[in-house]
Amino acid sequence: MNYIKIATLEYPRYQGDIRLEYPEIGTEFCCPDSYAYVHETEVPITTQGQVLAEHLPVLVDGVWRRKFYVRDATAHELATVS
Repeated sequence: MNYIKIATLEYPRYQGDIRLEYPEIGTEFCCPDSYAYVHETEVPITTQGQVLAEHLPVLVDGVWRRKFYVRDATAHELATVS
């Protein structure tokens, strides 16, 4: 599970990261208000010559969601693919 630190947009953050910052969290994880769970979204399909990259999550209707984009590969990236 991925989380985002809302004030600083640090992403991805994991339960272990949050527990280090909030050692008072017990054995049952409860996400503090300063963090939000980032929901999965469908990953776009790429074709040959394209690269998939991830943006920072976006807040849509009160829910943080992963955001991806597809771009054309650079000449260097194409040259390093075997």
